[in-house]
Amino acid sequence: NQTKIVWTALCVWLLLGRPIRPLQWVAICLLFISGTLIVLDEASAKGDSSRLADVSVSTRLAGLIAVLGSAFCSGLTSALSERALHRQSRPSLVFSTELALFELVTIFLILAIEVSSGWEMTGDVSHIKDHGIFGRTTALSLVPTLSQAIGGILVGHLTKITDGVSKCYVLILSVMLSAVLRVVWEKSPLTTYLFMALPLGLLSIWLNFGF
Repeated sequence: NQTKIVWTALCVWLLLGRPIRPLQWVAICLLFISGTLIVLDEASAKGDSSRLADVSVSTRLAGLIAVLGSAFCSGLTSALSERALHRQSRPSLVFSTELALFELVTIFLILAIEVSSGWEMTGDVSHIKDHGIFGRTTALSLVPTLSQAIGGILVGHLTKITDGVSKCYVLILSVMLSAVLRVVWEKSPLTTYLFMALPLGLLSIWLNFGF
């Protein structure tokens, strides 16, 4: 998923014609490496690397293709969002609201397909049958709902005032910050992955915005 910034830069370059300097490409590659190292650190902490040995090669390949396809779609979406917000002067709040409504329609369509076909893609249909749509909702459910909504509005505004590539930098920076907080707050060890990832991330940010 850390290839998202690479796909975003390529889509912005090809679709919007915005030039990206060679030094910025170097910074993007460094940021990609930094994000990958942080993900590897999280995977090793959870023990995912040991479980991966039991997965077949074909399953790994299918998963890799799915992840790369998802990252490409995310980068393409980021470039198209930048075009809508910058070139077509769409207000960021209106754009975020449109995306939210489209997502709601998509969710209900997926649920309708699951009900009519019996093919469970999300597994939510059986849960809704047992508990209802809001059967297990509590007041605390508003916390992630509101944080997601506010985050979406802020991301839309960030794309409006900057660009898609800068948004990727902010996302990777938040991942780096989470890794640092895990070391400080949870007393997790400073692994080799993090020891390499954090300087590379900071160097990438300096190369991209400092020149």
